Amino acid sequence: MKLEGRLFWPFIAWALLCIVAMFLLPGQETIPYHLGYAGLGLAAGFDVWSHRRSVLTLGGYTLGTGAVLVSRAADGVIAWEETTEIPLMAILLMLVLWHIGRRNLAITRVSRLLERDQAQMARRERLVRTVSHEMRTPLAIAGGYVDLLRGQQLPPAAHDDLGIVREELDRSSRAVDRLLRLIRSHENLPLMPIELDEMLRGILERWRVVADRNWRIETSLGIQKANADRVHACVDTLIENALRYTEPGDVVRVFGWVEHDKYVIGVADSGPGFTADQVSSINAASTDMPDAPLVSDPRSQTGLGLSLVRDAVEWRGGRIVARRGREGGAEVRLVCPRETTHLASALVRPNALSPLGVG
Repeated sequence: MKLEGRLFWPFIAWALLCIVAMFLLPGQETIPYHLGYAGLGLAAGFDVWSHRRSVLTLGGYTLGTGAVLVSRAADGVIAWEETTEIPLMAILLMLVLWHIGRRNLAITRVSRLLERDQAQMARRERLVRTVSHEMRTPLAIAGGYVDLLRGQQLPPAAHDDLGIVREELDRSSRAVDRLLRLIRSHENLPLMPIELDEMLRGILERWRVVADRNWRIETSLGIQKANADRVHACVDTLIENALRYTEPGDVVRVFGWVEHDKYVIGVADSGPGFTADQVSSINAASTDMPDAPLVSDPRSQTGLGLSLVRDAVEWRGGRIVARRGREGGAEVRLVCPRETTHLASALVRPNALSPLGVG
């Protein structure tokens, strides 16, 4: 951490002390002499000095200590060869201060670029969030009017056309929801103690109305520190993927449990499952190609859903694990670290295994 000039006057005091020690210790001048230069390098490394201040400080210390060494050589206390350290040490410290200045300049430039990029990202996210929210209202209104028209006496061809319109509106609504989940997955959201079992049941009940599946839930998470928006976004994305790869009547299972210092949340289904290459891609770290889709096939659409989930989980310090589930299809687990600092007084719910039956 930069101290911004706070070490300047302490170093001046240290330099004067070293010069006085050189004057009071004939024959042992080199010890306080080098200690003073070491203090200069240390102070300039931790502090932020202007170029002018650095040059004046180095010049002043070189002249002060040089005068003592020259006077000792003139008195015969030390050999004249010892005075060669005066320019050598000055050159050495000049190089050190020059490199420190270059480092500080580079850090300043990088910090400014980072601040500019963060500001641009914030503006883009605000724009996307505004557009997404503005789109949801007219989509919902248009869907309501389509449903109203479909309930009236119309020719069969008109009903078919309205059905196509409704499907396109639903697709647009899902795209907006994915966009909002993308935004939430990259936000630095606070962690709060949450009853995750109830949250998962609520998420599943909402999807149970939407899709005809054999919905099941197995959860024994209790109260954990998490962020509700991020959990919703990740679980919604996993369920949406499971629906895309299953048919009416297939099993979709939401689960969660605690493992020592971690907790696991996941979704499994009875669909075709992942290929070996897809499992390797999903389970790999995201450092090489963070924006590449993890699953790419005709059903995956953009293929970025699991990538967004992985980003959100790794932001939390966890990881994503893909495997074949006991239903025979895909199973995706989100493994997150537990934080129990503020949960000592929270009541953890007992284990729950409660299949919801056919949706």
